[in-house]
Amino acid sequence: MATAGMKWFLRLLLAVALWVGALTAGHADQLDTIRTAGVLRVAVSDGNPPFSFVDPLSRTITGYDIDFARAIAAGIGVELQLVVTTLTDRVALLQSGKVDLIVAEMTITPERAKTVAFSIPYFVVGQQLVVLASNSDRVEDYGSSRIGAARGSTAVEYLANDFPAARVSLFSDGPQALQALREGAVDALIGDGPTLASLIALAPDRERFNMIGEQLSRESIGIGMARNEPALLAAVNSALLTLERTGEAERIYHIWFDRFGEPSQVRHFKIKVPCDAVSGWTAGDCTTDPLPG
Repeated sequence: MATAGMKWFLRLLLAVALWVGALTAGHADQLDTIRTAGVLRVAVSDGNPPFSFVDPLSRTITGYDIDFARAIAAGIGVELQLVVTTLTDRVALLQSGKVDLIVAEMTITPERAKTVAFSIPYFVVGQQLVVLASNSDRVEDYGSSRIGAARGSTAVEYLANDFPAARVSLFSDGPQALQALREGAVDALIGDGPTLASLIALAPDRERFNMIGEQLSRESIGIGMARNEPALLAAVNSALLTLERTGEAERIYHIWFDRFGEPSQVRHFKIKVPCDAVSGWTAGDCTTDPLPG
């Protein structure tokens, strides 16, 4: 016969089991929710060529990131819904539940990883400077200059660490920053090399601008999503690896980077699994270099 103490303990175990069950039921798997809704909501930029920008002819958002978002939605088997956001608002949009993914050239950093889960890297970039072609082409001459950067970008952190004497002006996007350089409000712009090259290529007065120096950093770009969603993370990573394996990732790269750079550019990376970035992969599936050539 059970004692009073044993009955109390059994009731406690039952209560705990019911509580855990309620918590589990209350947290729906996000991948299942996306499939049920039939739509993948993706936060993107509309002013960051060639990753995502408004095509001047079709007036639709297009670019490298858009092609990747479309491929991920197709891999999951749902429609794609683009949600335009800014660099400063993209994480808040994700945390509010208004989007499922951030595909907006988002650099993977330890600080961001505290609130956002990242896919394996699908691109690699580095910070560079753009100046007026009539000015100095030496990076070291701009250490204490007025430098423009996109608000919410990793360029801001880079300037604080490596250009501490610079007077920094922040802008909502690349086109706005380029206009400030054009008007003399800043002496230089800092940003991801491919974005800066594309902004210049699209400018009607492109001959006025000059990218100087080598890349000042090396940064891996990932797709952001809510933490503790392993099924969604695995689906996104699987889609990225499939794009690489089939050659589609290479094709998408050349569509956008040949257009805004020299023809037949060499793609100096491949999409692979960094061993220290994603758990659950066997050693043979990963590499210690995030995006090796």
